[in-house]
Amino acid sequence: MKTIDNNEKELKVTVQCDNHEEQDKLLSFVKHFNSKIYVQKNGREYILSMEDIYYIESLEKTTIIYTQNDSYVSMMWLYQIEAMLSDDFVRINKSTIINLSYLKSMKSDIGSRIRLEFNNGDKFMVTRAYVKTFKRKLGGN
Repeated sequence: MKTIDNNEKELKVTVQCDNHEEQDKLLSFVKHFNSKIYVQKNGREYILSMEDIYYIESLEKTTIIYTQNDSYVSMMWLYQIEAMLSDDFVRINKSTIINLSYLKSMKSDIGSRIRLEFNNGDKFMVTRAYVKTFKRKLGGN
């Protein structure tokens, strides 16, 4: 972690937790604290808040971040962004991570898959390999 002050000193913090529950809460807090991501569009750089992200896709070695009305390119790989995300996000297939906050509806589909629809009308499919994790994230079986 780096803190910026007048002397540009690096800060190293060590934390000891008594149990895994405390550790998980602390890690969740740290992830949420780092809730901005740098992205690009048309040669310009932008800073997005994680809560503005609807979903993230990896297409042909490019990571695209979608908001309600726009899309941006990130120089980070999907797995790197996934490590930064809060518990509101879940991977639904090999190349897509969604923000559950914008989920409008879902419906079971053939092959143990789940169809999803977002508030903005975008539609997705939770593939069979990710259904169990998706349901667990929603609090189901």
